[in-house]
Amino acid sequence: MGFDRIAKLIRTIGMVLFNLILFFLFIEYIQVNIYSYPTPHPFTGNTFYNPYQNEDVSNWIKANFHAHSNHWKGIFNGNQSEDEIVKKYHEMGYDLACISDYESYSSKEFLPVYEHGFNISKTHQLVFAPHCVNYFDLPFYQNIDTKQSVLASLSGQDEMVSLNHPQLWSGYTDDDLKKLQGYNTLEIATHSGVFTHAWDIALSSGHPAWLMANDDIHDLNRTDHVGVCWNLVKPDTSSKNLLDDLKTGKSIGFIGHGGIQDPIFKSLSVVSNTYQLNLNYPASTISLIGQDGKELKTVFDVSQLTYKLLPTDTYARAEITTDKSKIYLNPVIRYHNSLNLINSFTVKINVLKTVLLKGSIGLLYILIFWLMNRVWILKRGNPNKNLLLAGKK
Repeated sequence: MGFDRIAKLIRTIGMVLFNLILFFLFIEYIQVNIYSYPTPHPFTGNTFYNPYQNEDVSNWIKANFHAHSNHWKGIFNGNQSEDEIVKKYHEMGYDLACISDYESYSSKEFLPVYEHGFNISKTHQLVFAPHCVNYFDLPFYQNIDTKQSVLASLSGQDEMVSLNHPQLWSGYTDDDLKKLQGYNTLEIATHSGVFTHAWDIALSSGHPAWLMANDDIHDLNRTDHVGVCWNLVKPDTSSKNLLDDLKTGKSIGFIGHGGIQDPIFKSLSVVSNTYQLNLNYPASTISLIGQDGKELKTVFDVSQLTYKLLPTDTYARAEITTDKSKIYLNPVIRYHNSLNLINSFTVKINVLKTVLLKGSIGLLYILIFWLMNRVWILKRGNPNKNLLLAGKK
């Protein structure tokens, strides 16, 4: 085979691949909708919802929901098998060790989970109890409407969606967190960082976003990645019951080392607008955080915090620091006579803007397709023209 034929073959393969990628991008981006977002408002009401009211956490179990195996042959940095992950976490005293590979879920635990997202901005989500894997994502350019479109496609009746490492790279901006709907929990801590700033933005905008803390491990040999962030959850035996509890804030987040449990939390009550946190023994620091991330009160070396909630306090969440770990409690939040504890999907599609967007994407696809294939045809040359020139000679 001559050099010219090899070059033509390479160009042909390249053009076929280009057209396949172009078609894939068209199929993904044509699904994006433009939304009309309501103005964000803080929580309001005369009553506080307390997720820990009358809860005995002494029998709650330890769980990690975010871990990667070598399911994709290490392409996505998962360096260990599912069995190795489960074994390691059980050795550290975990009761629940979920495998959450990209676009693939495992049957190792009763609660299936997978990580959704293959974009360059790390705008990722955990999807719990999925009916099937959803492959809709926008790999390159993203804005608030692309993110809302993805969340809309992931939000199902029985599923639960969590925002992963929300402000790692350019995953979710402050404006996104003020407006986005259709997710239930938010990862406030992983081995890659603490994201309470993002959490307070969502809460201050009136979104009941409950906490989640996970290792997000890719390598079991990294001791600084394993057993450093975990959840304490109710000991449910069915995925539905566990998800219902997570969707209503019945969880506690920990940052520590080796998954060593610190059983310091005892009870939390809100009576006559008085927030009272009781611990089993003194903590180094207890801080109460409220609207816009404002510090409401901090106490030192005590086992109790009492705070009279003011009319301006829309929510209040506690952070507890000990010599073993940092503990995060879900907030108590204001509500009226009824409360939607789930950050449900209520934004409306802007029909006119969506039609214009989809029409523009379609026209752009046709134009690029026509231009690139036109250039390719011209580069190949016109065989009839070459024959005609040869005849004249």
